[in-house]
Amino acid sequence: MHIREKVQSQRRASRGFPLTARAFRTSTRANNLTRAIMGKAKILLAFVALLPICAIAQTPSSAIMPKTNGDIAELSRKAVSGDTRAQLQLGIAFEFGQGVNKNIEEAMHWYRIAADRGDPEAQTNLGYLYEIGSTGPENPAEAAKWYLRAAVSGFARAQFNLGTLYLRGAVVGRSDEDAAHWIGEAADVGCPTAVAALGYLYTYGKGVPLDEQKARELIQKSEKKKNDPRLCVAFRQVNDGPLVRR
Repeated sequence: MHIREKVQSQRRASRGFPLTARAFRTSTRANNLTRAIMGKAKILLAFVALLPICAIAQTPSSAIMPKTNGDIAELSRKAVSGDTRAQLQLGIAFEFGQGVNKNIEEAMHWYRIAADRGDPEAQTNLGYLYEIGSTGPENPAEAAKWYLRAAVSGFARAQFNLGTLYLRGAVVGRSDEDAAHWIGEAADVGCPTAVAALGYLYTYGKGVPLDEQKARELIQKSEKKKNDPRLCVAFRQVNDGPLVRR
């Protein structure tokens, strides 16, 4: 470039002249790339909160809890007599120390009894305690066994928890396809955590086609429902029957 052209170029820059067409195109591409990266980052951050403890745990608020010794005595009587719901509730009481001293081993005892009788919530609670190693080493294989029993019956929390085991490769082997299947099942019920996780899968094409538009829609949908944890303890009949709140 001649000296005169350099001087003119510097003057145009100092006077705030518009960018050349080539520079404008370069700037536009850079801005679009930045927006795309930020979009992915936002979706990823929405899922990061799931990573420290991937599974969804039982919470006291999701069950009617005994409040007095009399309630515990009546609950125990029913549980011993074979009432599956009472067995589940007694397990929850022992897990959280409500009305009784906290005792995880006793909680697992009653969860197992109710789980063996086919209660999906008890199966999921038992699986979760095995997954986190509440009374010993973590046991994802045993957790997966109980999650699967509850998942095939349509229990959303079990479906999501099983999906996260596959996503982490904590079962037989990592399987993005199995993870997407089970997380998708829980998302279909409306569980906000599962909906957000499904958005993450679509962002990176894990077990599903890469689709950033669908990912954004799912993240936005999960944000609208995130304050309703009851949706993660919903239960749908496997024959597409009515949705039941547990």
